[in-house]
Amino acid sequence: MKPLHALKVNFEEIIKWAKRDFVFEITDSVPYFHAYYWKRNTTWLWDQGDNRSTWKNHLKNKKMKEILERSGWLSNYKLIEEIDNRYLAGPYGSDSEIQIEQSENISDDAITYKWNNEGFRGDDLIETDEGVLSLGCSITNGQGVPYKKIWPTLVSKELGLKNWNLGIPGASNDACYAFASYWIPILKPKYVCMLGPNIHRRYFVDIDYKIEQYLKEEETVEKRADALWDLVNGICKKPDSDKQRWQGEIKRLESEIKSITDSKNYDFDPNCTRTWPHVNWGSIAESGWDDAGLHGYLKYTLLFDLDNVYQSKSNALKNIDAIKYLCIKHNVEKFVYIYSDDIKIPYIKTNHSYEDVKEKEFNEIDYDDLGRELGHPGIKSHKWMADYFLEKINE
Repeated sequence: MKPLHALKVNFEEIIKWAKRDFVFEITDSVPYFHAYYWKRNTTWLWDQGDNRSTWKNHLKNKKMKEILERSGWLSNYKLIEEIDNRYLAGPYGSDSEIQIEQSENISDDAITYKWNNEGFRGDDLIETDEGVLSLGCSITNGQGVPYKKIWPTLVSKELGLKNWNLGIPGASNDACYAFASYWIPILKPKYVCMLGPNIHRRYFVDIDYKIEQYLKEEETVEKRADALWDLVNGICKKPDSDKQRWQGEIKRLESEIKSITDSKNYDFDPNCTRTWPHVNWGSIAESGWDDAGLHGYLKYTLLFDLDNVYQSKSNALKNIDAIKYLCIKHNVEKFVYIYSDDIKIPYIKTNHSYEDVKEKEFNEIDYDDLGRELGHPGIKSHKWMADYFLEKINE
């Protein structure tokens, strides 16, 4: 059974699927959710962890600024400085993630985040093409590194194939499987390369929460439509001498009603993943530990119960084995895996993390291997990872 794409079907289909919770067959599938789908076909100058606020904070810190200078990111910033100064704020007035016009002319040596037709940082996902499918987290996404220098881009370019990079910030092994299970059968990639995320991460889709939010939004829309109809009916009751003046307003109201009812023009976003359920302890206490509060507490606790090393390693291995099976089933020529925390990766051996970089002496830092936000591998490790995947593909 082909998975339902949560933003390409009427969400009523997802609700129907959820109501079949007592029916299970080996051919079943689960709906496909993607938190960044809303960013499809957009370009960002600053995005996710590599955001403008982080950059400004680094510049205020004497040591961080010197690290940025030694690693070349201060000079690299000059490639976007003029454009950056023209965009005062991002969506909703944010000074962190900054979306820009796609028509902006920017050097490919600069860092931009262009999201493709399905909300990933890679070539458009078109099933008639031939490509390399890459799985992973923010490292695979290439946080803090120019697109042309990240490992999925380097691998696909060397092989002369499309770059189907499905890496997203914060991804887990569960998320890698979720993306693989939807896209491998559709794209039928020649190769699949996976830079495994940290094994302690989890991907939870709170389907009950999504359905609850959808139904609430639908009720709100219906009330709005009813209110508009009341306005129309009120106008129609006016004296004949006034009706002619109100014809334009009636047409506008009817058009608005059609828009919100026919096109389901809701604020509700089914791909708002809520993969890590946030628990507001104040709200729970005020609720007197009612069913909703207790439910939230139990989900929060479950995250910690699943975080022990046995469960984490078991979960990672199950997902990796499942992805291997998908590759065999769909005739992928080769599946290559390496763990993102593998000590062989240069960044892991030297810089390892933002906290480590912050505490190290200047002569201990590998300046060729820092992403712009100083918390992810740089160009050196991306080159190493690309060489690793290519070597394994060519064995």
